[in-house]
Amino acid sequence: MPFMVRLESKVAILGAAGMLGHELKKQFPNAILFDSNVNGPQIRKLDITDAVLLRRLFTDFHEGDIVINAAAYTNVD
Repeated sequence: MPFMVRLESKVAILGAAGMLGHELKKQFPNAILFDSNVNGPQIRKLDITDAVLLRRLFTDFHEGDIVINAAAYTNVD
């Protein structure tokens, strides 16, 4: 069964500049985009390790809205 999103739902993609985020943008073209590495005017800067900023983000979202966390830490060495 495909995942259905209500038309009035807000969608946010965290990690929008990464590989997964890039693909998710195709599925959710109206999403609000966030990443710590801003690489375009449509992507808002967000450090997912900053609890205060995340709390602010989530207060803007309501029941039925969707936040997709595609952020990843890739420099594991």
